[in-house]
Amino acid sequence: MMGCYVVGSAGGNEKVDFLKNNFGFDDAFNDKEENNLDSALKREGKITCVEDIADGLESAPDALVGLFHGKNVGKQLVKVSRDFE
Repeated sequence: MMGCYVVGSAGGNEKVDFLKNNFGFDDAFNDKEENNLDSALKREGKITCVEDIADGLESAPDALVGLFHGKNVGKQLVKVSRDFE
């Protein structure tokens, strides 16, 4: 209504139809069937994905607490590296 083009994602075709037909989304896709979400979300390069990445398992508790205090900007992830040597 304010000039926005709204795209949703759902875990099933029935839910996708529900988003478009009942909630008025302009478009929607089934995230269970989409192999590449980056390409599904890129219509004219106007949408970007923002991720907040905490480094190391030891930073996970602080990252979780930060979620409840609004400290993250995007999707909160914790990067854990494994030493296989």
